Amino acid sequence: MRTLYNKILGKIDYLKRAIYFFYWKSDGKKNSIENDKFIFFEINDASQLFDIDSNKQQEYKKRLEDGHVFCCLKAGDCLSSYGWINPTSSHFFGELNLKTNYPNTIEVLYDFYTYEDYRGQGLYPLLLQKICLRNNKTKIGYALSDNLSSMKGLKKADFKLLAIIKGYNKGRLERLLKKI
Repeated sequence: MRTLYNKILGKIDYLKRAIYFFYWKSDGKKNSIENDKFIFFEINDASQLFDIDSNKQQEYKKRLEDGHVFCCLKAGDCLSSYGWINPTSSHFFGELNLKTNYPNTIEVLYDFYTYEDYRGQGLYPLLLQKICLRNNKTKIGYALSDNLSSMKGLKKADFKLLAIIKGYNKGRLERLLKKI
């Protein structure tokens, strides 16, 4: 009986979970964040992965095989920050357990990480802007409601709030993505 109770509570918590969706559209402005200490890299091939936790190697290889792009900033030989681009026309939002389709003019940015030694230096917004300037496609970024640092970084990189989605709401998200 206790297990059933916990499952029901888990479902209720899941349906209350809020995710903030942000978008970025090219407006012809120059990158407002600069830092010459860090070099931007884009990786499309698993053989080029470096400095990545061996526990994540297989997952990252699968993402690359699926057409996703690994982007990172390096300071010298050290990986400092990284994130992913999904340029395909569908994306699985694990936080919502939701796979959605969107126009091919949109790329989803996800799973960003900055190593502890490099935090507080504005690398997340810098990496976001470097990614945004690689082409003119609209970018979508998202963060859970309790991840205030991610939301702050998205705003600093000139992303605009698109919507706050709670629980499983695929139809609303797909309608919003078609409007941008």
